Amino acid sequence: MTIGYWFGAFQVASGPGLAFIAFSEALGLMPGAPFWSVLFFLTLIALAVDSMFGTIEVLLTDILDELEQKWQFITKSRVLLALCFSGLLVGLVFVLQSGYYTFQLFNTFSITLPLLVIALCECIAVAWVYGAERFGNDMERVTGRFPQRLWLYMWKYVSPLVVSLILVGSIIAQGINPINYNIYHNYTESGNGQYPPWALFCASLMIFIIIGPIPVRFLLYYIQRWRTRNGYLVQTDDTLMGHVTSAGGSVYRSLDDTDSN
Repeated sequence: MTIGYWFGAFQVASGPGLAFIAFSEALGLMPGAPFWSVLFFLTLIALAVDSMFGTIEVLLTDILDELEQKWQFITKSRVLLALCFSGLLVGLVFVLQSGYYTFQLFNTFSITLPLLVIALCECIAVAWVYGAERFGNDMERVTGRFPQRLWLYMWKYVSPLVVSLILVGSIIAQGINPINYNIYHNYTESGNGQYPPWALFCASLMIFIIIGPIPVRFLLYYIQRWRTRNGYLVQTDDTLMGHVTSAGGSVYRSLDDTDSN
């Protein structure tokens, strides 16, 4: 019997259920099921580990750049252990009996809107705060060629506009369409259900946790900058966008010095 036959029997078209429900049951009914099941889930594990390499490296680098010089007990091995252990604790939620529905909630709310907001902030930060011209100069120092003017216009105008339109469209779509989740019974999709209010509250909190550090870090930076200008701080080493502000120190470079560039 072919896998396609079993997919038709289980009436699973797409989505997470295709891999975690339909495949699991279909492989269990094939000849030599243990062998194919081991190969399939080893493939899933390899894909997951490969994806986590980049995620952990980004988090590790950000934490070390921000805190390693301030706190002596912050080391690479300790931060790496804390990140992996935290990921393990969070991952345990998805292997409970209700883990598939928790996964759907996480997959629905933690990807689309937060990633679009982060992408929009990155476009604004690179093209407008740091400056597209300065970014082009950095690329010229690395590659030996200044990018074409078309790319500067794309970074400054087209990319933020397109991301903004997609973000607004996603918000409108989620506001108009009811937010449902797929219900499975005996490995068969039996309908849709609506999330209870407490689940929607958890989803909103999850979105805030993901995008909240952006405005908080922005606010803290400008509060720290204001305190430095008014003499409240003697010296501040700020790593945001590579700007170091020092009052009375040997180095002074702020955003005002680069506005003319």
